[in-house]
Amino acid sequence: MPLKKIRCKFCDKKEEIKDAKGLLQCATCKFYCHASCLDLPESIVPRVKTYDWQCNDCKYCFHCESIQNEDQILFCDDCDRGYHMYCVTPKLKKKPKGDWFCPICVERKKHKHNEEEKEEKMEVDDEEKPPLEEAPPKQQEPAPPSAQPMDEGDDDTEDDIPLKKFAASAETPSNREQERVSKTQTNKSYSSPAKACPFPGCDGSGNVKAGSSHYTLKNCPLVRDERIRERELLKSESPRKTPENKENPSTHTTTTKQSSSKNVLQEEHTNNTPSSSNSTAVTLKSNQTPIEHIVSSSDLDMFQKAKEKAATLAALEKEILPGQDERKIAIFGEAMIEAWYKSHYPLEFSKSRYIYICEFCLSYFKQETIYKRHMEKCIEKHPPGDEVYRQDKLSVFEVDGKSATTYCQNLCLFAKMFLDHKTLWNDVAPFLFYVMTVADDRGCQIIGYFSKEKKSFLQYNVSCILVLPQHMRKGYGKLLIEFSYLLSQVEGKVGSPERPLSDLGLMSYRKYWQDRLINYLMDYDNDNISIKEISEKMSLHPNDIISTLQFLGMLKYWKGRHMVLLRKEIIAEYSEKAQNRPDNYKTIDPNCLQWTPKEFK
Repeated sequence: MPLKKIRCKFCDKKEEIKDAKGLLQCATCKFYCHASCLDLPESIVPRVKTYDWQCNDCKYCFHCESIQNEDQILFCDDCDRGYHMYCVTPKLKKKPKGDWFCPICVERKKHKHNEEEKEEKMEVDDEEKPPLEEAPPKQQEPAPPSAQPMDEGDDDTEDDIPLKKFAASAETPSNREQERVSKTQTNKSYSSPAKACPFPGCDGSGNVKAGSSHYTLKNCPLVRDERIRERELLKSESPRKTPENKENPSTHTTTTKQSSSKNVLQEEHTNNTPSSSNSTAVTLKSNQTPIEHIVSSSDLDMFQKAKEKAATLAALEKEILPGQDERKIAIFGEAMIEAWYKSHYPLEFSKSRYIYICEFCLSYFKQETIYKRHMEKCIEKHPPGDEVYRQDKLSVFEVDGKSATTYCQNLCLFAKMFLDHKTLWNDVAPFLFYVMTVADDRGCQIIGYFSKEKKSFLQYNVSCILVLPQHMRKGYGKLLIEFSYLLSQVEGKVGSPERPLSDLGLMSYRKYWQDRLINYLMDYDNDNISIKEISEKMSLHPNDIISTLQFLGMLKYWKGRHMVLLRKEIIAEYSEKAQNRPDNYKTIDPNCLQWTPKEFK
């Protein structure tokens, strides 16, 4: 199987995926570009790949995220980010000559320069330190050079282990003991520690692993004793469990978490506190900075800046915290719609309160600037299907889920924000979508839609139906239902909606069934009424007819037979409503339908 090739946006040269490491992908238009085609040096390509890079056609100001005034955008020569000349500090009146670096790269270079200066200063300080004075050797028999051990300080080996002699002379127990003492003392006399323990007040002697010296806090005996003392003090100060705590598990859990976090903070503080005989527990404040030998000041400054920036971004994005019921808002054309339920949009949209949806192609975006740019370039003005019905400005488009997969998936994702029982959103190929629109000067605006299976085993004529919230209570729901039964009549089949129905869907269908049945029974002059006959003429399922008659109280069982009672009060109420309907009352005209049933294998 041949490998997929990627085309460069500018030079149209194709390269295989394995050889496309030098290509950069735009985060907005998803096209690939050669760095050489953009006059970008190879040295900055690794840095460009660390963020959501954009090509020159899609690039906007990194500070204000605006696409306006493109002629005033400066491109950084170190990371290719773009900034308006009036968005940088200080503001620039004209483009500078030579290389220009953005604020992010300037800060990075400044931090790198400070780190290099600090390392050079530490090296100079180490060179200026006077060497430690060596203690005069004791009057002992010098050990052979080959038998002198190297002091590893913090090693796991013990210094008082007897050392073997490499001489060929015979050894006695007394000679070996004298040899061991001589070598140990000689080693202590001639070896000087290369490092010192950073714990204040510690001279580096002793080791928690039974050694003679150490130079880390991990093996310092004073740190170990201080930790033990702090733990015992915390245990004595911690409140005992009371019957109230036993009855309230949430309070007990909170107290346990707070005490455990206090333990961690105080254990970290013991590494920075001098050891003394009268030492007591010291509470670590939240704004207390770590000591220098653990965290450098530059790292601490970097952490504080990152923390402030993260807090600012979280406030701007209005991040949804656990326990909050903050509903997502969809910007759909000129409408701002609050979602009723959670949809299956990608994970990166979960933290954003707003989602921007194109009203024609239904593409969704996280940022308003990208959404506006898409709306300026979007060429779609109606759903991607065949127009099967047109009445004045009202149209219905038949969209095949197999040929327009992306559009139908986006439609299902959008519909899930207002439907509780809808689960289909990915596998749309077995369905047909009938999208109802109203035409205006911008294009065909979506009002609602319904979907149906291409081959339904249970003869369902509707799988899912929805009218957008901004178009509800205008009669469009009844039009969609009436249109679905018109298609069933043309097919010569009896149809019924797929269950379960939502509350609004059940109300709409029940009202439609009532109007159709009462209108049919008013003109019916035969004494014998057959449910099967009504079903065939109106394309309604017999179960729907029976349930509607029972709901109206018009179906009775008498002497072993079911009888339909024409209740005068119901007929009169329906007649009055029919007479008071406005002149612009919306109905489906069968003569406006231009549709032929399709056979699917």
